[in-house]
Amino acid sequence: MKRRWQLLGWLAMGACVFADFHPTKAAAKAPDHGQIRSYPEQSVFGYSEYFLRKRLTNSPKPEYPKAALESGTHGQVTMFVWFDNEGKLVEATTLISPDESLSEAVTSALKDWRIKPSAPNFPDSNYWSEVRFVFSIKDGKGEVSDVSTQEQRKVSDEFTREVSRRKNGASK
Repeated sequence: MKRRWQLLGWLAMGACVFADFHPTKAAAKAPDHGQIRSYPEQSVFGYSEYFLRKRLTNSPKPEYPKAALESGTHGQVTMFVWFDNEGKLVEATTLISPDESLSEAVTSALKDWRIKPSAPNFPDSNYWSEVRFVFSIKDGKGEVSDVSTQEQRKVSDEFTREVSRRKNGASK
């Protein structure tokens, strides 16, 4: 009997994702002055980057910082992002970055990102996800690319730890 209820739960969650609904109704308030609050279990939901990118309505790519290009700085930047129920960016925090200038370039671009607003049935939903960019230099030119679709479907350990930390109310 327990197994049947577990299966029904997974099916319901899958239906919500494929129907583009959000599984919660409770609202999460934005942290004040960088402090982390304890959130109700269902107030926010962590999505894979792949799902987030499917919901994007505006997503300019970061520009390669000139100083980083000249110094040969390259690598992958992973950011924690939080969008409100209207599809606007609330927060972007660096999880992994080879250089501060690359993080700043990504943060600057993310300020203009927008996602599709929450479904009307779930007006108070918030979205936590991660986003990754690869900064590379080829023939002296800087390139900024998304991680592969296969990588977008995976959730990084850093993102999992960040969500856990926030849900447990830990401070930065």
